[in-house]
Amino acid sequence: MSDGPADPAPTERERTIARLRAGATDRVARASDGVQRWRERSVVVDTLWRIAERDRTSFGTVVGSAIALRLFLFYLPLVLTMVGLLGVLGRHLDADSINETAGLTSAIADQIAAATDQEGSGSWFALGFGLVAMLFTGRSLARVLIGGSALAWNVDVARAKVLQVLVRVLLVSTMLAVAAAVVNRVRIATGVAVGGLTLIVVAVVFLVLWLLLLTALPATTTDPGAQLPGAVVLAVVLAGLQAFTQLLLADRLAGASALYGAIGVSTVIVGWLFVVGRAAMLSFVVNAVVYERFGSISGFVFGLPVLRILPRRVPAIARFFDLERDVTV
Repeated sequence: MSDGPADPAPTERERTIARLRAGATDRVARASDGVQRWRERSVVVDTLWRIAERDRTSFGTVVGSAIALRLFLFYLPLVLTMVGLLGVLGRHLDADSINETAGLTSAIADQIAAATDQEGSGSWFALGFGLVAMLFTGRSLARVLIGGSALAWNVDVARAKVLQVLVRVLLVSTMLAVAAAVVNRVRIATGVAVGGLTLIVVAVVFLVLWLLLLTALPATTTDPGAQLPGAVVLAVVLAGLQAFTQLLLADRLAGASALYGAIGVSTVIVGWLFVVGRAAMLSFVVNAVVYERFGSISGFVFGLPVLRILPRRVPAIARFFDLERDVTV
């Protein structure tokens, strides 16, 4: 019985494709080996690699964009609430003083002036509707923040306290607005040089506020020290945005035409919110990876010769910093 026809010899094109595939596979393998060697030699490289991987598996860009969208939807009723409040208190407020303190552009300044001049029930309706809408959009924002933290830490969200997160979101948002107004007021009174120094104080304020919010989000530990690296990341980003917006963009937007001023303000707001949302998700990832890789700074501090006695003597300290597993009976 004769054998079947032999397979045709590969063409030159097929041989070229095979060589290219083999070369690409070899280069990928060598690159992976090189990265692995770098990770073994450098703790920094290994940590950054873990952060990038965790950010990818946690859908960091998608969740960051979702946070930015919820921030935008949250700040719309927040602004409406502020406009209603300005209308209610219009008799006791000076629109020019508000605009000067906040450093607002001409378009927004005109709206603030109009808000303080409004009469009748319109301001009360804006205030009431804004408060209700702010609660609903704030609840949605809180849920997205909870989901992003749960993805980064690989934990369940069943026990997440949405109301507690919402309250802290409202507090953080209010304090951010106050900090922005203070920085701009100092800049106007003392100049750019001294005003720029206040950004250090603002960064510390941002760090404390974000740390307060992070401790309400789901994680594998209740230790506030485990949330410190991510709080530092977001504080630096927010302080940088604050400096860029108020020290560089404020005067340029104020001097632009009405059309380009409105477009510029809208572009800055959208870009600002996207960066904040992305940085928020990155802070979750940094906290999770650093804690898994190195543990918490609280464990290091209370592991020092003198301070290690405190968790054993004061159980409340051990519970607050989640050191009970490390305290030997």
